[in-house]
Amino acid sequence: RCSRYQYAAWTMTTLVYYGHWNLEHRYHHHKFVSTPLDPATALRGQSFYSYLGQTVGGTFKTAWSRGGAGRGQRRVLSYLACSACVTCACVLRAGVAAGVAYHLVVSALAIMLLEVVQYVEHYGLKRSQTSEKANPSNADDYEAVGNMHSWNAKNSLTDLILFNLQHHAHHHADPKTEYHMLDANYKGSSPQLVLPYSSMALLSLVPPMFFSSMDRRLKALQSGAIEASLSWSDTPAVLTAAGLATLSISLLRY
Repeated sequence: RCSRYQYAAWTMTTLVYYGHWNLEHRYHHHKFVSTPLDPATALRGQSFYSYLGQTVGGTFKTAWSRGGAGRGQRRVLSYLACSACVTCACVLRAGVAAGVAYHLVVSALAIMLLEVVQYVEHYGLKRSQTSEKANPSNADDYEAVGNMHSWNAKNSLTDLILFNLQHHAHHHADPKTEYHMLDANYKGSSPQLVLPYSSMALLSLVPPMFFSSMDRRLKALQSGAIEASLSWSDTPAVLTAAGLATLSISLLRY
């Protein structure tokens, strides 16, 4: 049974032509996260721009094919119809060209914002294959989902703004836990990012800087370093994120 939070999620994503994301996230992503079978997991060395095409197309495909007897198709089409009603409302308010353009641009930006966070959440993290199949197709062919398969961050300000979204390992360990109850370092084994999600999301827009920061963090994690701290080698990443944040604020002002 859906909670009020799930209804809110369905409503917000359906407003921007992405209602089917909820189907994929709930029934596919949580099952196949950090495996090649999950379109919402970014590979090491994969840019956000490459990932965006992968996840948008893959999310639609998995939602469309979910369930038998056309169940997924009917639900996806119903979400798209609801989104089209929002477009019609924009047309009635601003005219055909302006109304359609406005809603499509807002929808694209909203989808990009959601997906840039998902890009960061599992970037470069992989579950080991446990079966001997040449082409594994089930979640059971991989090790169980653990805290090591999600990136996390601890920052009071961004925790407040993002409703503890960056306590992501706990969310995957127990999806029923409400976001304000999520632990930043669940069971003391949740890998931490050097910068909060907001900064890493901005940094992902500049792939060389993002790769430089994340490759060092992945290497440290392979050596068992769960916690992370800033070092001089992170200076370019910090300055880039700060510059992009300043530019974003300046653009919003105008």
